[in-house]
Amino acid sequence: RAFGALVTFLEDRGLLDARVRQQLENGLEYWALERRLCSAPEMATIHEAQMALRLKSFDYRVLHLVLYKLRGVPYDEPVLAFMREAELLVEIEDDLKDYHKDVVKNSFNIYRTYVRVHGERAPDEMAAFIANVESSYLAQRRDALDADRLAQHIERNEEQRSAGPAMAPASGKWEFPVPALDEERLRQLSRACGGTLPVLFVPQTLHQGALPGALAQIGASNPSCQDL
Repeated sequence: RAFGALVTFLEDRGLLDARVRQQLENGLEYWALERRLCSAPEMATIHEAQMALRLKSFDYRVLHLVLYKLRGVPYDEPVLAFMREAELLVEIEDDLKDYHKDVVKNSFNIYRTYVRVHGERAPDEMAAFIANVESSYLAQRRDALDADRLAQHIERNEEQRSAGPAMAPASGKWEFPVPALDEERLRQLSRACGGTLPVLFVPQTLHQGALPGALAQIGASNPSCQDL
């Protein structure tokens, strides 16, 4: 019902075209996929998680398209392609920061799927995925932004210390949460700690595949707040 009302609202104002409608359909696809991934996380695949992540920013993409139509100008395809990759990096950053909270809430988070599939190797596998996205982001950015707009874009990113070094060369960095190898024990720990948990990241100096002893308690038996 809400979807139909939104479509009617946009159509009545001359703001609905095939591109806008496709993004709205992407939203429906994302919500269905998110529900499926959260109801059966053990069945989720990396491909499905990446697909959900790419669909997740559909609301921003609808807004971008509507703003072009309100201005009465044609779509700037290089800018739209660039924004899609920038949005993807921001979504990844949000998922990494919110990983432990999303596990507790059983919300969709791409890193949850990486942990389920790759275990302790999840940080390295996630870093490889991010590197591919960053490469695409930089290529699209070269095509979309002139020198002035690029400077503004980077300045804004630096202010927010956002989404890794590709977007914020001076201040951006990627931090990977300690994998919760046993999600139910993490939920138990959250309840024992009154519903709050510190954000625990894998130290950047850590060797591939290893977890620091104290932080590995997230995946161990009988964790306690004092372990953190």
